[in-house]
Amino acid sequence: MKPFILSFLAGLVLASVAVAGVAFFALSPRIREVRQEWALTPVLVMAQDLSAGEQITYDVLSQRAIPARFVTDSMVRPEEAPSLIKRPLPLALKAGDILLWGMFADHSAPDACFAAISPKVHAAGQTARDEAISRFGERMGDPLPTPDPVPVLKADASGEISVVVAAAEIPEGKVIDASLLTVGKFPSYMLTSSFVPAEQLRELVGTRAVLPIQAKDALMWQLLDHAERPKRVITCMSEAGAAKSEARKRTMSEEAAAFVRGQEKP
Repeated sequence: MKPFILSFLAGLVLASVAVAGVAFFALSPRIREVRQEWALTPVLVMAQDLSAGEQITYDVLSQRAIPARFVTDSMVRPEEAPSLIKRPLPLALKAGDILLWGMFADHSAPDACFAAISPKVHAAGQTARDEAISRFGERMGDPLPTPDPVPVLKADASGEISVVVAAAEIPEGKVIDASLLTVGKFPSYMLTSSFVPAEQLRELVGTRAVLPIQAKDALMWQLLDHAERPKRVITCMSEAGAAKSEARKRTMSEEAAAFVRGQEKP
C-alpha cells in the first residue's frame, strides 16, 4: 500500500478517535445530569387512608423512592417524619399520597400570641371568626366526599400518567387561572386517585387553592375548592382563621392607640 494512503488512513483513524473523545467529554455532563435526575430519592407517603382530623402515627406512614426530577421542596422526607407524629391530619388522604409541608402549616402561633392580649382583642377575633363561618355557610356548595370522585387514572404504554401540575407557585387562597397550570407525566406508582388527570385541566380554572402549592407539584383534588361555592372544611377553617387574625390585629392596634392617647391626656 502506498505511503500516502497509509498516512491518510492513519489520519482518519486519529481524527475519529479525537472526535469520539470530544463527543464523550461534551456528553459527560449531560449524562451525569440525567443520572442525577433519575436517582431515586425517598419521600414520605401515607401507608393507609386517613380522615381529616385523625392523628398521625408511625403506623400510618411509609416511604417511597421516586426519581429526583419529580421531587420538590414541598415534599416531606422520611427523616422529617418525627415532626409530624401526633399532629392531626388537616385533610383526608389516601394510601400512597405524598405528604406535603403545605398541609401542615402551623396556625397555632397566632392564637398562642393573642392569648396574652386583652379581652377586647380576643372578643373581636371570636366575633370575626363566627361571622366568617356564618358567611361561609351561606356560600357553601353541596358537600362532596374527599377526595372527589374522579375517573380512574390511565397509564400510557410506558407506564406513565399525565396529570395536572403547577406551572408556578400558587399561594394559599389564589384563584387559579390557566397560566398557573400545565401537564406533567409521572410514573403510575407515584399517583393515586387524589391527583387530577390531564384531561380535566380546564375544570380547575377558577378554583381556589386551599393550601400553598409549589411549582412542579402535581395537583390533588383535596388542595382545591370552588371559589364561589366552597365545599371544603379546610376552606372554612382558613377563612375563619384569617378573619379572626385580621380582627385581632386591627383591634389590638386601635386599643393600643386609644391607650396611648389616654396616657397623654393631662
